Amino acid sequence: MNLSARNKLLIGTLIILVSVGGFLRLKDLARQDMQTDDATYSFRAIGYFDYIASENKQSTPVTWFAEPQWWQSLSFHDAPPLVFATQWAFFHIGGDSAFMARLPFALTGIASIISMFLLGQAFGDTAVGLVAAGALAIMNYHVWISRIGYLESFLVLWIILALYFFLRARDKENNYFGWAAMLACGMLTKYSFLFLFPVFAVPLFWWRRKAWKRSKFVGALAVFFVLISPILIYNVMMFQTRGHFDAALSTLVGMHPADFVGLTRTAGSVTNAFAALPAIAGTIAENTSLGFLALILLCMIIVAVRDYRDYREKKDLERPYLLWSGLLWAVLALTVMGMSDRFGTIIIPFLALVTGIGVMTAWNGLAGWRRKIFIILVALAAAGELFYTVQTQLMLYPIVTNSFFLSANRPSFQGYAELENYVQDFYARFPDPSYVVFTKTPQIFAYQAKIINDIYDSGVDKPQQTHLLIFDDRMDWFATLWTFEKRRLYDVATIPSIGQFISGVSTGGAQQFAHYGFTDVTIIAGENDAYPATDSFRPIHDFVANLAATQAPVDKITNPYGKTVFNVYTLPLTDAALKPLLAEPAK
Repeated sequence: MNLSARNKLLIGTLIILVSVGGFLRLKDLARQDMQTDDATYSFRAIGYFDYIASENKQSTPVTWFAEPQWWQSLSFHDAPPLVFATQWAFFHIGGDSAFMARLPFALTGIASIISMFLLGQAFGDTAVGLVAAGALAIMNYHVWISRIGYLESFLVLWIILALYFFLRARDKENNYFGWAAMLACGMLTKYSFLFLFPVFAVPLFWWRRKAWKRSKFVGALAVFFVLISPILIYNVMMFQTRGHFDAALSTLVGMHPADFVGLTRTAGSVTNAFAALPAIAGTIAENTSLGFLALILLCMIIVAVRDYRDYREKKDLERPYLLWSGLLWAVLALTVMGMSDRFGTIIIPFLALVTGIGVMTAWNGLAGWRRKIFIILVALAAAGELFYTVQTQLMLYPIVTNSFFLSANRPSFQGYAELENYVQDFYARFPDPSYVVFTKTPQIFAYQAKIINDIYDSGVDKPQQTHLLIFDDRMDWFATLWTFEKRRLYDVATIPSIGQFISGVSTGGAQQFAHYGFTDVTIIAGENDAYPATDSFRPIHDFVANLAATQAPVDKITNPYGKTVFNVYTLPLTDAALKPLLAEPAK
């Protein structure tokens, strides 16, 4: 098939936009630390196992019941299952690295660029689609959410595709099935997707009333309920057995169960909308370059004026309605959920879309030198946003550190990614853990016992691990979860913290660990100056002080800036070697 010059230009432009967007989302994806909830999601996704190592604040069905319940794997205690299942598949294909943990989110971000082109095309024409896709491709806010590993990266994609299929269903009713599937994907990702349902309700009860009598529409609704049945069943059974819904749904309906102490929040009220508006606007402004923000605001004015004119002339109102009501309901949802950088990303599709429509509306309404000046200003705004995004998300040393050119939402480079690499290398050199199960939680004990039995049933002769690895209790909890707890849980590796090690040695001497076959201990300790000497961490502080005073580190773990963040020591696992470390340090 011969392509016209116009189609070649279209395809080439789209390829360039997707390539730029892909580069921004994929480059050095594993370099930054696993820093917040991305660690908790990824940790559980490795084995599709709903356990968090902080039972005092975030217990789960794994810790509630001695035996696995038939329904507990249908979802997770704090979020629906779709993203966990997706990460699980990626981990099984490529291993449980930070890169594979984040890859699904980056690919979802890239898919969102392509989907935004389709949505812009459905709202206007090919040019609108290209500008909207281009805006999304370079938008710092969207690049950030595509790289960090939050559920909202998926949510953005489902919002775009749900709007797209709903629009397409006007002309071809088969698209209702795609629309229903996207609604289900949104609900299976995060309940905040509910904000989009009222957006579709008005067209379905006003402009498309006849759809309720069509078999394809009814069939699509049936598909939706079948697809979301796992979270329906999960929440019914959780309410039946525990008296509450999962943590996210409990928050929405005002429940505060003891099972989720410190996890559920108090939902806000739509009556606080005006009070919340400055926070919402501020979050968007803090994640967007000044020129690009001005362009978005200008485009909103242009599109609002155009849509008001079309309303006066009684032109097609469904497209404008979807855009503005979607934005309105997103804002109302944020007043209820509470504003944060991650929650605010549900606005991203509407910002990109209005930019595409606004730029092309102005282009079509201007001529001569006015059009040229406008395009130059658009190009400068786009270039400024691209520079802003590259500086914020990709550069270790930004060229310009002024807040007008740099967002606060930069990746974390504290050295935990390097710590993960060091521990991974440690077990590559000494590949066989000791397979000691210390937990008394029945489901976890059974889970780990099966792992051990499967290893030995495979007939592979596993030599005894003789090198005990321990780590500093004062490390970031999320990084600890990703680097050490995942190996404790899924590799059944013996990796106590320094505090646990001190407790064990204080009561049973070196023999407490040596009788498992360990002959030496490798200690990964932070610099004492980096941690406050609080009462709760005083034993660890003193232990590390004695260690630094009596031993030379065998290795150092530095962050990307070259600063030493962890020292590594190796000692024989004997009472003579360990006793000086347990003494009160000299003043």
